[in-house]
Amino acid sequence: MLFGKKKNWDDVYDEDYAKRTERRERLRGSVIWFQLAAFFVVGAIGLGAIALFFGRTMVEKVLTELAAPVGLVWMFLLFQTYLALLFRQGGFAILTIACWLLLTIFGNSYVANQLACGLEEPHFQTELNRLPELDVVFLLGGGTDTNRQGRAQAGISGDRVVAAASLYHNQKTKLIVCTGEQSFRTTQADLDPHEEAYSILRSLEVPEEAIAMLRGKNTSEEMHHARLFLEQQKMPDAKIGIVTSAWHLNRAGRLAKNNGLDPVLIPADFRSKYFTNGPNLVIPSAYHLDTSARCIKEHLAAIIGR
Repeated sequence: MLFGKKKNWDDVYDEDYAKRTERRERLRGSVIWFQLAAFFVVGAIGLGAIALFFGRTMVEKVLTELAAPVGLVWMFLLFQTYLALLFRQGGFAILTIACWLLLTIFGNSYVANQLACGLEEPHFQTELNRLPELDVVFLLGGGTDTNRQGRAQAGISGDRVVAAASLYHNQKTKLIVCTGEQSFRTTQADLDPHEEAYSILRSLEVPEEAIAMLRGKNTSEEMHHARLFLEQQKMPDAKIGIVTSAWHLNRAGRLAKNNGLDPVLIPADFRSKYFTNGPNLVIPSAYHLDTSARCIKEHLAAIIGR
């Protein structure tokens, strides 16, 4: 009896267990903060080494990449993997390190460049000024967009439109056919790709009579409409060319042949570049993730015969 109450030893055990659990959780919290501080210290030392060997400019570029959303996620996954290993959470560690590796590999500038080279290499020797004269050039959509002013502008793949305009001005073709439409259009102010390309070509001094427009929500539909266009214009023996991004050109050529067309493949918007040193050899970036995703999509299309 204790103050008129019978002692319950289970209560004592529960209280002691709860106290030990609370101390363990506090200790774990302290360890996490300590490891986070150590993580930043190691990072600071790394930045100091970079400054010593590569200079201030490289440090600024590294910090810029780390401050970007992809860089922040990359660091978070790395730290989470470290903590999972520290607290012996094997399954969680495998999951986080797998995500970190995927992000690191496909966001890497060298890997993305090699993927692009694999698709673009067959077109490295193609020169616009050495192409034969063509009756029609089909300019595939996807290299333009519409800004909030309602004005068409060249996008990240805008070299497609520039290449088509160059073909006209160098008298390699007399007719450019712009293709493409949006799959999900929310407002009439947001132009379709064929309308955007038309507008930009006109601003590049390609005359109205030298431009035609076709629809098509994807490359397969664009090639189908291209075949119908040639039939309607009664041009069965026309010499035709296709202008699109170099990494996309192989698929465009396959789909053109599936529609009975035999085009000259004209590359633009190369994603492969000469090797350059920089932080993206280690820290992934959104641009290189985008390049990897586009290239993987092209390889998958080849596997399934698209």
